[in-house]
Amino acid sequence: MSITSDDVIRTLREVVDEQPDHVYQRPADMDGSEPCLYVHTDETGAQVPGCVVGHVVSRLGVSLSNVADHEGTNASGLLEVLRISVGDDTAEFLDTVQGHQDLGFSWREALMRADEEKAGTEL
Repeated sequence: MSITSDDVIRTLREVVDEQPDHVYQRPADMDGSEPCLYVHTDETGAQVPGCVVGHVVSRLGVSLSNVADHEGTNASGLLEVLRISVGDDTAEFLDTVQGHQDLGFSWREALMRADEEKAGTEL
């Protein structure tokens, strides 16, 4: 499976466009200390995407069980262990979006802030 930087960014924007006002909340019944989880378990016991990055990699065809093995890894580290080579700019952008989501911003706001920060570094 070959995933490009454009694939990651396009998929991220699609996920955010579908749920722009979503504010991630970690399920209270999930173990661990991470502020967010890539993968949740629904009421039937099935694995489902959790945070915005979990949604992105799942939609790109990555197995959620493989993703769940790397909880606690930042977004760029997750891409690395999954052998998704997208370059530092895209990996750092995903880290930034994830970081804003973890601070309690809606997915739209997290993406907007990451876009603004990226634009500020390109001046």
